[in-house]
Amino acid sequence: MLAMDASGKTTGVGDATVQTRAVLESIRAVVETAGGSMADVTYNAIFLKDLGDYAAMNAVYKEYFPSAFPARYCIRADLVRPEFLVEISSIAHLPRPL
Repeated sequence: MLAMDASGKTTGVGDATVQTRAVLESIRAVVETAGGSMADVTYNAIFLKDLGDYAAMNAVYKEYFPSAFPARYCIRADLVRPEFLVEISSIAHLPRPL
């Protein structure tokens, strides 16, 4: 997920905190639509344009995963658009309906 609104425009340009929140809200929306919650997220791959944004990203991340972090890694990477600061790829484990 990237920090984009419904029309594909980047949100939070220049602000890793805003972009992290937008990305995690998008992840939450997908997981909840599938019938789960953020507690079902088991793994996150986090990509930061600048590792100097790690503390800002991590502060927001703790809001969405307050009790126990899912497994994760974080690397510095060039992202698809220069204005993107944060990208997160998540895996959630949801029980199959009976």
